[in-house]
Amino acid sequence: MAHPVIGLWKVTVSYEDKEFLTVHNYLPGGTVIIDAGIFVATGLWEPTGDRSLRMKSLRPIVTGTLVDREFHGWQEASSEATVSEDDTLATETQFDAVDEDGQRRTGTVRTRGERVSLG
Repeated sequence: MAHPVIGLWKVTVSYEDKEFLTVHNYLPGGTVIIDAGIFVATGLWEPTGDRSLRMKSLRPIVTGTLVDREFHGWQEASSEATVSEDDTLATETQFDAVDEDGQRRTGTVRTRGERVSLG
């Protein structure tokens, strides 16, 4: 039986006093793609239980345009997640990043997701 996280999710991210929307696509075999509109992160996931998983994602921190960009570092995030019986995805993520000013930032982000279906 496939892990219940596999599929497409609309996810609300809560960080400090802000919220924003993302799309998470968990693929069979352990790949995840996270689209936040202004950036895309890719990562790996693996089951830790029947309805739980851990994930690590990575994205470059860049400024500028597509042809004239400046690289500032990487954002790496590690998450623990569960899929509830009512098909809700919940995660707690620890991140470590270098921002556009070269400053290192760490923190915790919480998310709550709803599965996207064809029906």
